[in-house]
Amino acid sequence: MITLNTLFIFIFAYCPYHIGNLAFRKLLNGTTTVATATTAVTVTAENATAASVATETETAAVVAGNSSEQVVVAAAVAAAAEAVTTASTTATATAAAHLVSAQFDRFVIIFLGYFIIGFLLFALHTAFSLTHLQRIQRFFGFCYIIVKVALLVTLEIGLFPFVIGWWLDICSLPLFGTTLDRRLDAFFASPGTSLFIHWLVGMICIFYFVSFVLMVKETVRPGILWFIRNLNDPNFNPVNEMIHLPILVHCQRCVLSMVVFCAIVMLVVLFPILAIQKCLPDFLPYNNVANK
Repeated sequence: MITLNTLFIFIFAYCPYHIGNLAFRKLLNGTTTVATATTAVTVTAENATAASVATETETAAVVAGNSSEQVVVAAAVAAAAEAVTTASTTATATAAAHLVSAQFDRFVIIFLGYFIIGFLLFALHTAFSLTHLQRIQRFFGFCYIIVKVALLVTLEIGLFPFVIGWWLDICSLPLFGTTLDRRLDAFFASPGTSLFIHWLVGMICIFYFVSFVLMVKETVRPGILWFIRNLNDPNFNPVNEMIHLPILVHCQRCVLSMVVFCAIVMLVVLFPILAIQKCLPDFLPYNNVANK
């Protein structure tokens, strides 16, 4: 039992985390290098511009014969250049701190690790299918199916509601008189709470929309909404579809569902808010109305 538990932890926790951590560090180092180079070029150009302005100002002051004015203007230009450099460095450090936040990067690392393992298993299964080693091919195929189903379940139950919740929050920003920067600051201040709230809101939105669609399908004449699957059908088996259908088909379905839900959120939430702002400018945001 101890051996099985150790093997389970090593396969399903240790390996995906460290593989994803290695890939994440490589990706992060490349992103940091590009950002640092861009910031260095920007700061150098700003310093060169400031130095050029200072030189021209000194020349004009020398021609005018006013040394005190030369000193004051040169000091002001140097202080402005230093302020710009400090602001650029602070912005880069803040972006890097947001990117490497230790609160939620583990989920990204583990998901990336499972994605890499799934790709490797698929490649090995395809490679051994060209040989006569059927047992090894079946073993890698079985492992690939397990990782594939796990990733699809995580994508459809975890990531998809989270994206819908964020999109609903973005579309309802004018309703509360807030901005996207404030939402991002709240997310980086408490990422766990923000993740859970947006996931819960997205899951509730999906649940009520699916319930409404099923109610409409039971009300109208059979055959009108033929393209919508009936979840109450006893022959409907989503796990079986995850196993047998290719990964590209699932990606197409996920993208189509994402487009449909985003369009519905815009139609139900964003467009009415914009219409209210157009017709009744003093009615929104909701916080001001509540304060009155």
